[in-house]
Amino acid sequence: MEQQRTPQHRRPLLVDESAVTAIEYGLLAALIGLAILGAITVAGTSLVALYQYWSAAVVAAL
Repeated sequence: MEQQRTPQHRRPLLVDESAVTAIEYGLLAALIGLAILGAITVAGTSLVALYQYWSAAVVAAL
């Protein structure tokens, strides 16, 4: 079975994987950003509820 040969001018493009690596890093950064955004949103909601609880307790104590 004869193996197909790629032209010499295309070989560097097939070997170069820097663009693939950049895309992978970009996707990882986007996923990490989404996770951080979700954590901040959840923590912010919890902190608001906690603040409202303690505010109501202080006002009731006065």
